[in-house]
Amino acid sequence: MTTMMKMLSGSAAALTLAVSGLAVPAFAQATGQVSILQAIEIARDNGMTLIDEIEMDDGLWEIDGYMQERTELELTISAQTGELVRRDENMQLFRPDQPELSVESAIEIAAANGITMISDVNLDGRKWEIDGAGANGQEIELEISSSTGEVLHIEHD
Repeated sequence: MTTMMKMLSGSAAALTLAVSGLAVPAFAQATGQVSILQAIEIARDNGMTLIDEIEMDDGLWEIDGYMQERTELELTISAQTGELVRRDENMQLFRPDQPELSVESAIEIAAANGITMISDVNLDGRKWEIDGAGANGQEIELEISSSTGEVLHIEHD
């Protein structure tokens, strides 16, 4: 089990958080830690309209995405306090299209497929790639179509 996965081990997804009108598992990382969905909410509150990557690294949520138009936004959020640690904005030549399946919906599908702790979410072209672990600590990798929500691939390590 990787250091990142050990850090994310804790209670299973027992809370529910309403995000963008959906009720989805909150993925409580450990007592007192900011969940992935709470980190997404903080990113949305900071103007991020398109999220294309979320990663837990050394106690920090690193979230990459875009604001309106072509402004790329990179946020680092403390998983302990929810405090915004770093914010970088850069103009880009283009902005990727918004996927039909939101990051919150992809996380909900991951939960339905046994992922209780998420370490990485990445929008790769036309699919969401989600890495995490099940309630027993077994690592799980999941690929989900960003247009249909269909599970394209699931791997248990």
